[in-house]
Amino acid sequence: LPPLAGLASCLLLYALLEEMTRDRLLAVSAVLLFRAVPYGIAYFQYASDYAIAILFTSAFLYCAAQYLRTGLPGPLVLMWMFAAFAVHINYLMWVLWPVALLATLLAHVKGGSCEEHGEVPRRRYQCHSNANDPQSLDEELEDYLPPDERAWRQLHIGMRPSVAQLLKSRSFLVLVLCALAVASPWYLRNVIVTGNPVYAFFYNVFPSKHVNPAVMKSAEVEWRLNGDGLGRVGRTVGEKLRNSWFYFVTGPHHWKLGPVFMAFVIPGVLLFGARVVSHSVAQGVSRIRGQCNVSILPSMWDDTLKMGAIAALLFFLLWFYAYAVADMYLYQIIIVLPLFAIFAAFVFERFPTARARVPLYLLVLTIAIVPGFTMGLMGFKLKRSSGPNDVMQFSQVTLTALRNLFIDRETFYQMEFDGDMMMLRQVNALPP
Repeated sequence: LPPLAGLASCLLLYALLEEMTRDRLLAVSAVLLFRAVPYGIAYFQYASDYAIAILFTSAFLYCAAQYLRTGLPGPLVLMWMFAAFAVHINYLMWVLWPVALLATLLAHVKGGSCEEHGEVPRRRYQCHSNANDPQSLDEELEDYLPPDERAWRQLHIGMRPSVAQLLKSRSFLVLVLCALAVASPWYLRNVIVTGNPVYAFFYNVFPSKHVNPAVMKSAEVEWRLNGDGLGRVGRTVGEKLRNSWFYFVTGPHHWKLGPVFMAFVIPGVLLFGARVVSHSVAQGVSRIRGQCNVSILPSMWDDTLKMGAIAALLFFLLWFYAYAVADMYLYQIIIVLPLFAIFAAFVFERFPTARARVPLYLLVLTIAIVPGFTMGLMGFKLKRSSGPNDVMQFSQVTLTALRNLFIDRETFYQMEFDGDMMMLRQVNALPP
C-alpha cells in the first residue's frame, strides 16, 4: 500500500502543479524533486501509515487548488472530508483544518479565478479612458480574453459569494459540522475514557487518567536517545534555530531532506514571500498615486499566490510543531513533503524562459539520480548511527548497501543492531 500511496501522491501533485503553472515540464520537475527526498522514499517503502498521511495531504491540497480555481461545491466538500478523515490516521492531521478554512476563505477573495475577468486584460486597460465606467470596460475587455478563458467565464457566469456571505451561509456551516462529526468520534472517546483527546501524549497538558508519569518519562528518555528530530541539536527553540544549519546541512541527519530542502524549498518560500511583498507594495503605490479607479485595480491575490499562502500556512504550522512542541522525531511532520513540490515551483517560475531553466532541470536530474535513484535501490536499510560520536558508520550516506550487495543476514543484523545482536545471541544461548 505505501508504494501505491507514493504513486498516487505524485499524480495528485502533478495535476495540482500543472493547473497552477500551465507548464508540464515544470510540474514533472517539481514532482520529481518531491519523490527524490530520501525521507519520503523510506516511508513509501515502509509498512507505515505515514505514506497514507502524505497521500491524504496531497489530495487535500489538490482539492484546495480546484476550489480556488472553480469555486464549485464538489472540491470544497472533498477538501473538508479529506481533512476530516485524515485525523483518523494521525492526530497531527488536525493541522489541515485551519488550512482548509484559509483555502475556503481565499477562494472568495477577489483575485485570480474569483473575479469577473482575467488578470491580463485588466492590467492592460486599468488606466483606460473608460476606466470610470466599469460596465463599458467589461464589455470591451471581453473581446481581448483568450478563447479558453472566454469560454470558461461564459460557462461559469455566476458570481461567488463574498467571504461574509459564505461564513453566514447554512450550507457551509452544515459542511463544517459534518466534517467535525466524521473527525471527532475517536477523540471524544478518548476524552470520555481518559480525559485526554490524544491519550497518552501531552498528559502534562490535558488532565489525563490512567497515565503513569514515570512510564511516560522513561519513554521520553528513549525517544530522545533514538529520535532524529530537532531535539538532537538543542533543548530550547533558540538553540534549535541557531543549530538549524547543522541539522539540515552539515550534521548526521542532513541527508534525510537534502538536498531538496535547502536547494529548492527554502528559496521557494523566500521567493513566495518576496512576491507577496512586491505585489502589496505595487498596489499600495497605485492607490496612493490615484492613477486609476481603485475599484478596477487587479487584486494581488491570483490563484498562484493563494495556493502559495495555503502551502505557507501548513508549512509554518508544521515547522512550529517540530521546533516548539514535539522535537523528537522528524517523521511526525512528514506531511510537509508535498509542500516541497509547490515551493519548488516558485523557484522555477522565477526563471521565465525555458533556456534560463536548463541549469535547474539539470540539477533536478542530478538529484533524481543521487540521492533519489540510489536511495530507491537501497531502501531504508542500515540507517543506524552506530559509530562513535553519532557518526554514521553504516548508512545510506556511505552507500553501505550498494557497496555490500547481497549481505548475509547475520552480517546485516550486526551492522544494523550492533551490540543488541551480541545480547540477543547470549540470551538465545541460555538453556530453556
